[in-house]
Amino acid sequence: MNKTTDWAPKRKDPESGEFVEIGVLPSGPDENTIKIGQRISGPTWLLVILISALVIGVPLGYQTGMFETLGYESRTIEGGGFSSTQSGYSLGLKTMYFFKGQTVFVDYDAKVNAGSLWIRFFNLKLMLDADSWIWHRVESTGKGRATFAVEKSGWYQLTWEGTVLGKSPAGSGYDIDYTLTWGVH
Repeated sequence: MNKTTDWAPKRKDPESGEFVEIGVLPSGPDENTIKIGQRISGPTWLLVILISALVIGVPLGYQTGMFETLGYESRTIEGGGFSSTQSGYSLGLKTMYFFKGQTVFVDYDAKVNAGSLWIRFFNLKLMLDADSWIWHRVESTGKGRATFAVEKSGWYQLTWEGTVLGKSPAGSGYDIDYTLTWGVH
């Protein structure tokens, strides 16, 4: 018997009277609960490391210029009055810390049947001041790019929505199919 691999320090559990390894608490009725002092297995550590790398690495990659695209969205939105519907999907970051001098872009391919698509970019510190928002309105079907210059470092947000304002007749609401890709350079 190899004493360095088979032997582990033990202590006597006062409740059960059994000897258990130091650092591992006796299991209770819930076997899936990790308790203070209990060891975490290798696959769990790997998951923790991967999630940490994504949470830290992805935004850092965008800020350093390693990644240019922040997200993608493809939706159909319809509305007017008090109701609206939307379908599609979205993937990416819409709120991020940007540095002075960076340029944020939104590439769009929109089919505007009624109303218009408004693309907004604003500093979260100044979000209550609508005069500080930068707008781009897509009123007709087509492709294009909206660019926004970051004048002051800070947390910014990109938003877009359909609006009844546009070149369509009054009372027609909005009906838009769009695909957006946004990023920073």
